[in-house]
Amino acid sequence: MDSLIGSIFSNVYFLPVIVAAILAFPFVMMRLMDRLYAQYRAGNMAQRMGLKVAEGDPKLNLLNALPLHNFKLGTATGGSWLSRALMDSTKETKVHLVGAPHGRPTEFVYCRRHDTKDRLLVVTTESWFECRLSVQVPAGFPEFEIVRQRPHMGVYGPKPEPELPLPPQPFGDREVDRHLKLTTSDPRLGPALAPVVAPLARLEFVHVQGHNGAVHWLATEDGSPYAIRRLPEAQRVLERIADVLAGPVRRAH
Repeated sequence: MDSLIGSIFSNVYFLPVIVAAILAFPFVMMRLMDRLYAQYRAGNMAQRMGLKVAEGDPKLNLLNALPLHNFKLGTATGGSWLSRALMDSTKETKVHLVGAPHGRPTEFVYCRRHDTKDRLLVVTTESWFECRLSVQVPAGFPEFEIVRQRPHMGVYGPKPEPELPLPPQPFGDREVDRHLKLTTSDPRLGPALAPVVAPLARLEFVHVQGHNGAVHWLATEDGSPYAIRRLPEAQRVLERIADVLAGPVRRAH
């Protein structure tokens, strides 16, 4: 009997320790990830890409941005006493990098936001997500999109699909067409872009969009960790696409 009681008290004693260890595990892993992959901190990423941090924490590791946001507590919002009493809240994680490292205005935007309204019996949450690298193109060009033909091995979740209502067109290169899907109204664009977009076939997540005077590297929430790891490579491809669309940047002498 004494042994049974001792066992119960022992389990009760260790239970808080086990719970604390389980709760601490995600933070330990994020800290380890931050140290192992310090090159993905916003400030380090900006330096690698020739950009500057215009908004956000330079120490934020973009590979940890999603879990850090999930664990973040919301900030109370609302101007009335009622909204504050009902615990309306918002939380946002945002990084904005800007510059023109190769002569064209370039920006990277990462933004995740949740607004929560608590109405006692009903809690509603609105959410926004954006992960986008953009390079401006000072010339008119036909709209287009490029995605992978099939999901990359090891990448889970839905693969990106074209957003613009454009017909499929071939690149005219068998190997590029095997890996990448192009949609555009201009059949001449594929052969022109094929040599410069070929490196995209090696990337795990691909969604390039040419629209509104810029070429964009876009990512869904699920695909953002893959896209963020490949930002410098994507930047080089976007610059080369811009060269095809508008010609190389003329350097001042």
